[in-house]
Amino acid sequence: MHTERRTHPAKAAEFPGGFARDFGSIWMLAPVARGSGRPPEMSVHDLLARIRRLAASRDGLFRVHRRSARLYARARRSFGSWSAAVAAAGLDYQAALHGARRRSIRTRRRSRRAAIR
Repeated sequence: MHTERRTHPAKAAEFPGGFARDFGSIWMLAPVARGSGRPPEMSVHDLLARIRRLAASRDGLFRVHRRSARLYARARRSFGSWSAAVAAAGLDYQAALHGARRRSIRTRRRSRRAAIR
């Protein structure tokens, strides 16, 4: 890995010690990585496999952003949206949403009936 001086184009002054100061911020010598951002915690293949397993589970894909926030975030970073990640896993996201809504309505009706009794 090599280092490169990273300074703002409109830097005000160069100081000893290998850093530059501009508008109150300090940009030190830092290693320059080949890619931007953090490396992926799991491969795309593993991510899609986990989405398929999650879809086959009892709860399915409903409220996955609450149950598996890390998986949801990784899928959005990799595919741009959760629905695109589900589609890439070979699943019908619209059908999954329809099933989740149907279960939600059924549960709501049951809880209303229980409250009336």
